[in-house]
Amino acid sequence: MSDEKITIEELAEFMTRQLPMTYDVFEKHRADDVDRNQASWARGRVDAFLQLMQVIDGERETMLRAEWDRITTGKGFMSDEDN
Repeated sequence: MSDEKITIEELAEFMTRQLPMTYDVFEKHRADDVDRNQASWARGRVDAFLQLMQVIDGERETMLRAEWDRITTGKGFMSDEDN
């Protein structure tokens, strides 16, 4: 293990960069999302990252969750398709 320490802000910034790359893995493999595979791995990682992000930076979590919801449902957060 590394003795290097990071701040909560640095962790939030790291996760903010990592999540979109994980979204991309999910999108590329979503057609295969039937069993344990890369899409399943991405779903689990996104869920865990968003839960942690909610604790350390709620505003970023809201933004990142909105993007994840858009990816998984095909609807943007401004969508009026629900009406």
